[in-house]
Amino acid sequence: MARQASLIGNREKALIHVAKQKLGLSDEDYRAILASVGVSSSKELNHVQLDEVMRRFHSGGFSYGGRKTVNRGRKAPADKAPLLGKIGAILADTGLTDAYVNAMAVRMFGVQSYQWLDVEQLWKVAAALSIYVKRKAKKGSREDAKAAKKETH
Repeated sequence: MARQASLIGNREKALIHVAKQKLGLSDEDYRAILASVGVSSSKELNHVQLDEVMRRFHSGGFSYGGRKTVNRGRKAPADKAPLLGKIGAILADTGLTDAYVNAMAVRMFGVQSYQWLDVEQLWKVAAALSIYVKRKAKKGSREDAKAAKKETH
């Protein structure tokens, strides 16, 4: 699916300027890259043009790994066993299968089996499953309330 031709936001502009700095581009070289996609400033870029600029930066050696995850005060266990146990307990309580969690591992990290994930990745899978359980419980309580309301009328 092609990206829309709407103007880029501040986050994308910042990424462009980070790439410019990391690549050590002179202002002339930077302006030449922008001119090659038909603009004179990053403020004028749309998403299609941004993709082309980023391809050129990438071919010049720039790589963007995204934000680094921050450990928000939790201490990782020494091994994966407690997290695997927690995931197993959630699966048993919800009736979900290992295949469901494996699909999550593929989607989230590109790993075929959740049992191969490292500790930090297992934290994220366990958190995602916990959110799923809470949403399911909330949805179930709404459906129960609707059913009770129908019975009273």
